[in-house]
Amino acid sequence: MRRPCSCVIALAVMLVGLSTAHAADTTLTLACQGTVTQNDAKPEPLSMGVIVDFAARTVHGFGYPVEITAMDDVIVTFARSTQPTIDGTIDRVTGDLQATFVMLSMKNNKVLLTNHYLLKCRPSQRMF
Repeated sequence: MRRPCSCVIALAVMLVGLSTAHAADTTLTLACQGTVTQNDAKPEPLSMGVIVDFAARTVHGFGYPVEITAMDDVIVTFARSTQPTIDGTIDRVTGDLQATFVMLSMKNNKVLLTNHYLLKCRPSQRMF
């Protein structure tokens, strides 16, 4: 009788492990370092976290969720067309992330803020 019971337990453990592994494959947590240039001023050093959610097709880390508009084995392209606009790419091979964040005035549509991000990212794990 022990043999069927142990097989059921082993199968359950395998299924839980597979679902956990699948969930980990749907998100990618990145630790990024580089520079941000605000309104064409001098580039400033920046460290930030970015989360790529492949299941939801979003990139998080710029203050707003940004839609993934295209992706392949090398490049993830993302863009947000509502205010503020954000667009960029992540090179999945080199870890290079470049993005532009633009905020316009609601009154006259003039540019209030432009941030250009040039970052080098590496996979990271959440601390807790």
